[in-house]
Amino acid sequence: MFSAAEHAALLAEIPTLVSLRTIRREIGASRTEVERLVMEGCLTPRCRCETVRLRWSLTQAKDLLSGLQCRAVPVEAEDPAWETLLSASHRSRQSLSALLAAVRAGELPIGTLGPGFSDLRLRKVEIDARVAAASAPQEPLIPATAFGISVGIKDKGRFRALIEAGQTPATRLRHPKTGIENIYMTEADIAAFHRRFVTIPTLVAETGRPIPELRAALKRAGVMVFAPEGQDFGRLFLRDAAEAALRRKRTRKP
Repeated sequence: MFSAAEHAALLAEIPTLVSLRTIRREIGASRTEVERLVMEGCLTPRCRCETVRLRWSLTQAKDLLSGLQCRAVPVEAEDPAWETLLSASHRSRQSLSALLAAVRAGELPIGTLGPGFSDLRLRKVEIDARVAAASAPQEPLIPATAFGISVGIKDKGRFRALIEAGQTPATRLRHPKTGIENIYMTEADIAAFHRRFVTIPTLVAETGRPIPELRAALKRAGVMVFAPEGQDFGRLFLRDAAEAALRRKRTRKP
């Protein structure tokens, strides 16, 4: 016995559960294509028991197909500029699921010869460009927290708070599998930070002067820690104010 109300969604889905053979027929896909879709998680069984044949959602399969077909443009069967999805995956050494995700994200154009999954095509030149971009040297990315620590902002969360407040740029990327957003610093982000801000460690590296001397010079000139509206971003100073204070200190020397 179980509550029909609590399991209403499951009960409604049961009539749509079919075999993989039916999936192939209904979406116009080959056996190899369906096997790849299953292997890469594009089609998922509704129960774990492999002895159950009718455990595949026809709705899920049709939604997958319609989501691709609605983006597809008509192409001619004889057009050599296009290739099948499996051919594009094999030639580019990229997973079928990654290519389909790129199509859904608008990153890859897709064509079609007809209404079925096997009719879908990808443009060869776009696949080649994607491969070239993937193989090109990538700019190094430094986790934002690690960069903050490297310049002396060691207190947990303060450098990220600086970024969230819009005070310095950063690059946000989502993990391709988990979808979790991470914040990184590119070379351009780092350069922008250094143009606007200094910390005691960065001043030591730039001037070669000892920490006590630098702190005394900033204090004497009344240079305050950067804390707009009382926000705490750690021992961070505006570069222009700090450099002006250090220049004044030098001109006072006999």
